[in-house]
Parts: sequence; structure tokens; C-alpha cells
Amino acid sequence: GIALALGLLLPLLPLLKKKRASLSRSALTVPAFALLGCFLVGLAPSADPGIMHVGVHAAIRSKRTKNAMSRYASKTAEVIFTKDGLNGTVAVVKNRHGRGELDLVFAGKWVASTLKSSRTHLHYLGHLPMLLSPKTPQSAVVVGMGAGITTGALLTYPQLDRVDLVELEPAVVLAADYFKEFNHAPLSDPRLHLNIEDGRTFLSFSQKEFDLITSDPIHPWVKGAANLYSLQYYQAAAAHLSREGIFAQWIPSSISKVSADAIVRSAAQAFDHLYTYVSNYEVILFASQTPIEPNLEVFKKRAEALSVTDDLRTVGTSPERLYSSLKKHLRRQDNVGRNLGPGVKPGQLNTDDNVFLEHRLPWDYFFDENFLLRPKKKKM
Repeated sequence: GIALALGLLLPLLPLLKKKRASLSRSALTVPAFALLGCFLVGLAPSADPGIMHVGVHAAIRSKRTKNAMSRYASKTAEVIFTKDGLNGTVAVVKNRHGRGELDLVFAGKWVASTLKSSRTHLHYLGHLPMLLSPKTPQSAVVVGMGAGITTGALLTYPQLDRVDLVELEPAVVLAADYFKEFNHAPLSDPRLHLNIEDGRTFLSFSQKEFDLITSDPIHPWVKGAANLYSLQYYQAAAAHLSREGIFAQWIPSSISKVSADAIVRSAAQAFDHLYTYVSNYEVILFASQTPIEPNLEVFKKRAEALSVTDDLRTVGTSPERLYSSLKKHLRRQDNVGRNLGPGVKPGQLNTDDNVFLEHRLPWDYFFDENFLLRPKKKKM
């Protein structure tokens, strides 16, 4: 920048030295200020990629959030990958919390992390529908690559013949390569078929049926993601599931009871049987046209491959422990809304026509409404 400004100023020096220059003072004013501007721009420091990916628009969402930049910017964070994609900027940030973890950031909002507490549900979105399915799944669809952890968890099962991964943003595919230690490099598995396409478009035009449909999730608050929580999306998923197939989806707890209930209500219009499971304060929705019941013998048989048990061990669990947890905490949603809380209007849905979530979620964020929170400790 400085070199550019000096390069532009040098040709004018002879003109400024001429005593009888024909150029008037006013004629020189505009270019002089323009060149001064270029010079000042050249003095400006280069953009800090760590700050650029903080996502201030997300950090200041709450009316109680103060000093968003200082709270969310990390002195230890290192941006090891960044790319301006077709749908948003994608980055991989290392050591944001000072524990050597990797975070996947999309449009300034982190969407996946290798911290154990933040990735357990990503593994479960692959493992649980595989273990809960009444029949052995042979085909699966993953909507959204994310960090690739859900896809990698699915591919640990040798019973699967084919997995279709649908990802809209090519830059996310490039970023997932940094998570190989956790996702087992799914793109190198010959059973994986990558589709650079919108998830709903893929399901709407596919002529196939699948035994399992799951996702490596993105928050419905993120631009364009709420349509993956709509009635029409659930209908498309249901239409492409085999009779005993299972649909699985993450529901963020950082939304209000009203929003969470609208998601479950919408899914209930497309599926006969709905269940929710809470793990580490993350909610997973399971849906099917047939009842879902954990079966210990099925769990053991399906997870007998060493690749499966090894992956489960990375998040501190086993087939037996998962079975025990699901027997206790897999909650059937017969009366949709009753278990997620009051305050929901009868029949409230999220559809393509009313885009309810897109209007409701900013309200949820601003008022910090969360339908699933740890109880606050009382001050003594």
C-alpha cells in the first residue's frame, strides 16, 4: 500500500516544482487528497484472521452480552485454514480455548469442535441410528459434511454398502481434511459418494430409498439452515426412507421451547413415531414409520467391528453403555410438545411458507431463551 502511494506521488513531483505551473491549487486538491488516502490505507495494519472469524454478529446476539470482541476473541487461537466459499467464509481455528482443539467456523459462527464435550453428539448422529434400526442398514445419507465426524462414524460399520454425503459448500469439504484424526478420512472410503448439492434438492430428486438419513448438523439460526428443519424437508426425508428406516437430526438446546416444539411438531406431520434423546445437553431427534426400541443383542452384534468400538471409545462409551442410556432416556414424543415445555400454540409448525424459525430464532437469541439448560445454582 505504501509503495503504491509513493509510486503515484512521484510523477507529480516535477509539476509541484514548476514555479509557473499551469495547474491551479484547486486542480491539485482532489488528486492530492486521493493520494493521501492511498498512503493512509497503506499504513493500516493487515486484517487479523483470528478477529475476522470471531463472528461478532453471533457474539452480540444477547442483550446481556458485553464486550463481545474481548469475550469471544482468543489470544491463543490460530487460523490454520480459511477460504471464501460460495455460501460463506469457512475457517478451521486451532487452540481457541487453549486446549489444542480444532474448531470449524462457517460465516463467523463455530459449527463443530473436536472438544469431547462438543463432538460426542456428532459421533452419536452416526452410531445411534445404525444401532437402533430394526434391520441392518445398508445405505445411508448424511446431509451436511461439517467436520466429517458423523460420516466417519457411520463408515466404521462394515455393514454399510453405500453412504451418500450431501454438502452444499465445497470449502467445507476442503476444511474437513483437517479433522482426519477424528473423522477417519471418510472421503478416502470407496463406499462414500460425495454430492456437492443442497440436501433438500438431493432428497427431492433422488429415485432411491435409504435405510438411514442423518446429518452433521448446522444450527438453524445460520443463514439458509432453517429449511432443514421444516415440514417439507421432513416429508422429503420420509418419502425416501425404507419402511423400517430411521431419520436422525440434532436439535440445538440454545433455542426456546417454542422453537424446539415447532421442530418436533413439523417432524410429527411426516413420521408416525418420534423420539428424543438428550446427551450432554445436546438433543437428537429420531423419527421413523415404525417403532424404535433399543435391543442389547442387536447393539452388540452391530458394533462387533473393532472400528466401531474404537470410535465409541473416543467419546468414552461402549455399545452396552449406550444401550443402558437409551433405555433410560429415549423419550417417545406421543403428545408432541408436552415434554418440551408449555407456551406453544396448537399446531404451530415450521414450513416453507411461514418460515417460522427464521423469524423466531433471533428473538430466542436476543433473550437467551434455552429450552434445555443446567439448573442454576442458588447463591448461599
